[in-house]
Amino acid sequence: MVSNPIGSPVTSCCPHSIRFTSTSKWVKPIAGLLVCVFSVGPAFSQVGSGRGVVPKDGFVPNATVALAIADAVLIPVYGKKTVDSERPFKAALNGNVWTVTGSVPCDGPPGAVCPGGAAEVRISKRTGQILFMTHYQ
Repeated sequence: MVSNPIGSPVTSCCPHSIRFTSTSKWVKPIAGLLVCVFSVGPAFSQVGSGRGVVPKDGFVPNATVALAIADAVLIPVYGKKTVDSERPFKAALNGNVWTVTGSVPCDGPPGAVCPGGAAEVRISKRTGQILFMTHYQ
């Protein structure tokens, strides 16, 4: 709380303490307002008008990043042993969505239909948001 020249308490918007010797009743309130504006203003002047920055190629620009994100979200849900058993994972970009899929372990001949399913994760290329995640049976 800061007292104005009239004596009633005024809530300060800033943590700064200012002391003036002037007797003008408008000097303190105006000076306090200016300190608030100039100390808070720079926080809102970042590139993107406070909305942040999105990289030109999005937060997930390539398959390597998509695979790393899929790994990071699959292991806590399905466990490291299950995720490791489905390697190698493949990442494919369709529009602005990365689809990462695991491989079904199979002892049959190449091209054989094997029982079981693999994990699938869909990731927004632009934002990195997980759009969908499942593990097929």
